[in-house]
Amino acid sequence: LAMAAGLATLGILRKADYDGLENRTRAFAYSMRDIIAAKGVPLQMPTLASMFCPYFSEHEVTDFADAQKCDQKLFTSFYKQMRAQGIYLAPSGYETGMVSFAHTDEDFNRALDAARKVTEPLYTDRKNGVLATGGCAYAFT
Repeated sequence: LAMAAGLATLGILRKADYDGLENRTRAFAYSMRDIIAAKGVPLQMPTLASMFCPYFSEHEVTDFADAQKCDQKLFTSFYKQMRAQGIYLAPSGYETGMVSFAHTDEDFNRALDAARKVTEPLYTDRKNGVLATGGCAYAFT
């Protein structure tokens, strides 16, 4: 029975639109990046296939060493605020989020609306060169 169910599932997945899923994931991730960036907080949001990963950094993240330089305190604050609104992201800044065929446009919109409600950052006088030293340069509270 388990083998038959597995084969049936594989048959369905062979016909699935993986390119469409990748495009939906990218659109979602870039929309979230733009929402957070509009708050004055730099966010990198690389995607691969149906995966995305938010990195709070001004610089592109291409490896683990880059990821370690990201603002983990800010990620934790973002994660907790999203979770409080019923959006369950990967709980670590070193993990990836995954989108599936089960996610609907309504799911994406709900997550983006939650990102819009994340508290504005306290830091943001970038044009005057104000930077926090030795820690979190940006903060959601």
